[in-house]
Amino acid sequence: MSGSNPERPEFEYRPLQAWSSLGILVLLSVSCYVDRYIIALLIAPMKADLNLTDTQFGAAQGLAFALTFCICAIPVGIAIDRYSRRLLIAAGVMIWSIGCIACGLAWDFNSLLLARMTVGGAEVVLLPGTMSLIGDLFPQRRRGLAVGVFGAAALASFLVSYAGGGALISFLDERGGLHLPSGEHLATWRAAFFIIGTPGFLLALLVLTIRDVRHSRSPAEIAKAQSSTEIFRNRSGVLIPYFVGIGSLVGIGAVVAQWAPAYMVRRFDIPVSEIGLWIGISYGLIAPFASIMTGIMLDRVYGSGVRTGPFWLAIIIAMFCGPVLIATFLQGHATAALIILSIGLVIHSSNAAINGACIQLIAAPEARGRISAIALLMTVGFGSGVAGFLVPLLSDYVIGSEAEIGTAIGIVVAGLSVMTVISFAIGLPRLRGLFHGQGSAVAAPERLA
Repeated sequence: MSGSNPERPEFEYRPLQAWSSLGILVLLSVSCYVDRYIIALLIAPMKADLNLTDTQFGAAQGLAFALTFCICAIPVGIAIDRYSRRLLIAAGVMIWSIGCIACGLAWDFNSLLLARMTVGGAEVVLLPGTMSLIGDLFPQRRRGLAVGVFGAAALASFLVSYAGGGALISFLDERGGLHLPSGEHLATWRAAFFIIGTPGFLLALLVLTIRDVRHSRSPAEIAKAQSSTEIFRNRSGVLIPYFVGIGSLVGIGAVVAQWAPAYMVRRFDIPVSEIGLWIGISYGLIAPFASIMTGIMLDRVYGSGVRTGPFWLAIIIAMFCGPVLIATFLQGHATAALIILSIGLVIHSSNAAINGACIQLIAAPEARGRISAIALLMTVGFGSGVAGFLVPLLSDYVIGSEAEIGTAIGIVVAGLSVMTVISFAIGLPRLRGLFHGQGSAVAAPERLA
């Protein structure tokens, strides 16, 4: 298995099937992220109706979601590597749609917590399933673009979540919520969850049309790759910095996405619809192009023989987007804050392509589900869950004022930026070592996949 032939001999690339399957996964990504982030625009009415503190809302929004996400990640990753990926993804879509609707039925903190845990436990299936499918649908020379497109979909979902969600909330507010034919009335925030969760049931059926074919390898290679011990032996020096680094990098955007709307409302009294439009356009309309271009650039860098491109780019992104996003919460003018926030989010937007490229680079085909799952433990468990929960904890118990939530956001973003740079810098020399024959066959997937 020579490094001069990066494709497996039995790999058959079918562009139409590959891209149509990816298109379906893109739709699922939009649904997944809208279900996950619409809650950030509903903080004020949900806190009022359910009598929640910032800490309780933060626990439901991020921590509860992340808890089941993390609990389910490894079992789901193992299942993705062994069983039908499309059936697992379809089941996940059904369950997270039920969980989203259940958020609209919540009557207190505990019921909201349970609903968010349901959403988190189900959404964990999408990224491992997609990364595994991309490895079998696309050759190595096209995977950077493929993961860039998938990452762009996640970013485009912010347009739907924030701009579209803000418009939906304004529409429902003008009509006093949603009046059902049965005569019952739903408050705006409850109706929003119902409307957003319902399309998932149709999408689950669409998943069943995805091409799900695993390309064969020798029995010895499969046995080695399917051993969890083998996956990490001699690769911990690369995997640990990658997991910590990508969790911190993704966490920067997650913290801002969760709490920037609340900050803008409290600090500048900006309508939710306007905040949603700004975030939606920057992170959902402009940033997807940045993600796609990042994927194309990483493909070209890989083709030129440079294997460490994703790690270097992660360092550069963190060094720039962290300070820009922190500057958002130091502004005294609403328009300036929104412009700086938008710039920071666009810079940060390359993280999805970076994460996907790292997974395709480090993990062998039969290990991508588990590697993706562990990455999710860090990006959601640590990045969205723990880091996101630190913001209200700092605001409520250290700073002691909800009005100073911007300071809490800035502190957390600064810490995550530093962790990202340090982690990927530590991993760089070890990643180079893998591509100079210091790792096993599973550790050097460019020779196998």
